[in-house]
Amino acid sequence: MIAEAGAADAGCVATTGGWTDDLVRAGLAIRDSVLPDALVAALADEAQRLAQAEKLWRAGVGRAEDHELNREVRRDRVRWLDGATLAQVQFLEAMEALRRRPIAT
Repeated sequence: MIAEAGAADAGCVATTGGWTDDLVRAGLAIRDSVLPDALVAALADEAQRLAQAEKLWRAGVGRAEDHELNREVRRDRVRWLDGATLAQVQFLEAMEALRRRPIAT
């Protein structure tokens, strides 16, 4: 998946096992092996490189003028995915395909 320089396969998200129904019904679902191992590894490597280069931002809470950095609430660091790498593009396209997937009734 990562080796190809093109759009992500819309079917790269494993949708078997009923987890998408759980997602719709409960608003969350926890499953292993939903994304291809190569994509997960590429995203993890990217996150580690960004952390080592100190290019992750302290996470805050709230929005706009209510935004604040509060270490008692959040101590993690974040970075928005912007499609700057092939792995990000593939992940974002897979999530968009999942978002557009028809809901089973």
